[in-house]
Amino acid sequence: MRAMRATPVAALAFLVGLGLPAAPGRAAETVEHVITFEGVQVRVPPRLTGALDRPAAEPGREDYADAVTVAPGGALAFAPGRGRVNPSFVERGFVVEAFWAVKTGTPEGRFVPAHFHPHDLATGFEAQHWGYRHELHGVYIRALDGRLFWLKSLRYRVTRNRELKDRSQSIEGFSNFNVNVLIGTRFDPRLSIRTQLTAFPVGPPLGNDPGLPFLTLPILGFERVTEAFIASSASVDLDDIVLVAAPAHEGDVTPEASEPGGEAPEAERR
Repeated sequence: MRAMRATPVAALAFLVGLGLPAAPGRAAETVEHVITFEGVQVRVPPRLTGALDRPAAEPGREDYADAVTVAPGGALAFAPGRGRVNPSFVERGFVVEAFWAVKTGTPEGRFVPAHFHPHDLATGFEAQHWGYRHELHGVYIRALDGRLFWLKSLRYRVTRNRELKDRSQSIEGFSNFNVNVLIGTRFDPRLSIRTQLTAFPVGPPLGNDPGLPFLTLPILGFERVTEAFIASSASVDLDDIVLVAAPAHEGDVTPEASEPGGEAPEAERR
């Protein structure tokens, strides 16, 4: 929940490595853009043409049967970054969009309509939670103007699943004794999570007390990226995602920055 901070960087090699242009005759500048989740306006898109409600059986359950195509586009119909088909908001010049994948790592894997936790982010952080073994909730980030950025750090708090208190568990292939924040630049729900997302260990669940402290996770290996998927192997609160990029200039922002209207947020179903 911090404000944006400007950081002059004198070493031009750093800027070249990050892929950011340096102005002639002076040291170039990068800016820390912090996604605080604080006071944001969540935009809920209209229903996709041809889309149906979620199936009666909860996605991820062993008896879940998805026999119909939910929307044109099949498995990727509700993929983030494809026209903002999920709830999203804009902060510091970056789009943050929710995503939700079910049947992960199987040929039946697909994205389904996602939501934030809580749906309006009134708490000022994203409270990701575990749902089922073959399911992944997360957030997707990109710059409005397509700038490259460096994913520097985030703050986290491992919980025991505040929303679904009887499900303090981890997704398939991970242990609840050592929860991981999962980060990548591409994600296809039909493929293995481990082959697409890098795991950053953050320890065991601490509890559901909202007074417990957040800890800082430094992130390495995500420089010069145009998009980022951030999720977790269990239930993790996320806050203050720090992105380093060149400052946004008025002429660089795309028309999408005008924030086309969406529907008012609906009550969260889960």
